[in-house]
Amino acid sequence: MVLYDVSSTYLEGKACPLAKYGYNRETKRGKLQIVFGLLCNDKGSPIAVEVFEGNTSDPKTFTNQIDKVSSRFGIKRVVWVGDRGMITQARIREDLKDQEGLDWISALRASASNQ
Repeated sequence: MVLYDVSSTYLEGKACPLAKYGYNRETKRGKLQIVFGLLCNDKGSPIAVEVFEGNTSDPKTFTNQIDKVSSRFGIKRVVWVGDRGMITQARIREDLKDQEGLDWISALRASASNQ
């Protein structure tokens, strides 16, 4: 099982090439930010972190993680756990569904997960 979530932090400077305006979880409107994703094992211990441009949506970061777990860590059988903002219908359809060794747990409504 792999746990994955995303957060963001705002920046005061303007020199970071990843800093962009985007959805800010800290309600700091008008501030540049970066987005970062944290992968943890089933015990909650961090195994990898990746930093993204500040305007990267949560689901867009997820696809990178699927590839990373397989190629970097050699894990062939994975159960992904994420919230409905992360493991969306599109991510299930395009990245997870019908792929051998990939399962998921999400907070999608039952009607949404069957499509």
